[in-house]
Amino acid sequence: MLKHNMGLQEIRAVLDNYCGVSIYRDGFRVHPYGAPGNDWLRLDYWSRQNPTMRLANNQVVAAIRSSRESNPGLIDRTTREGLVHNSDYEQLTIWAPRILALLEEERYIARPREEKESEEIHTLFEAFDLSPVVEEADRRLGRQHPVAQLVRKSDGNIREGVRRLQEHYSRLLMTAGIGQMVDIVIHEIGAPVGRVNREIAHLESFFGNNFRVPRSKMLKTA
Repeated sequence: MLKHNMGLQEIRAVLDNYCGVSIYRDGFRVHPYGAPGNDWLRLDYWSRQNPTMRLANNQVVAAIRSSRESNPGLIDRTTREGLVHNSDYEQLTIWAPRILALLEEERYIARPREEKESEEIHTLFEAFDLSPVVEEADRRLGRQHPVAQLVRKSDGNIREGVRRLQEHYSRLLMTAGIGQMVDIVIHEIGAPVGRVNREIAHLESFFGNNFRVPRSKMLKTA
């Protein structure tokens, strides 16, 4: 994209049209996988849970290639729209995110960031994990013991609270990025507006008084 001198808006338009994970079988595309708005791997959901690590659906352009001979368990629905949700399909939904996770890990490692901040984010919610306590209570007291059941119930409540905190944290991160997005939009709009104003000035100088645009009508840049 950079080789073709594409701007940020053009790159985003390409991503909007081609983003997602498509499936091709014997060279033919299987619909609706990878179509605009189709997030069959729930990438957006997982990205909201961990936005610093996980890729969203509109950040991925990928394709899975298969064939009837090598993947006979992937069967078309009778409507010819999508695949039958059998065990082979379920394995595909497990396998594909694992491949993406390898890319996400490489991307996360390569992304420039402060080491201390990264460590704080990584350990932010780990302190609320009661799994070792639950396992120890079950081992010593047995799963049916009232104390073990109380510990397990408390663990569930804490996990739900952590989930809500993670969602709120993700929203805060998205809000923090709005300012950067506004700067990008202003930059993208400012350049063409400046060119338009220069063309108006050129036309005025060429045609003289026959072509005059009031300064109040000139486009403003931020």
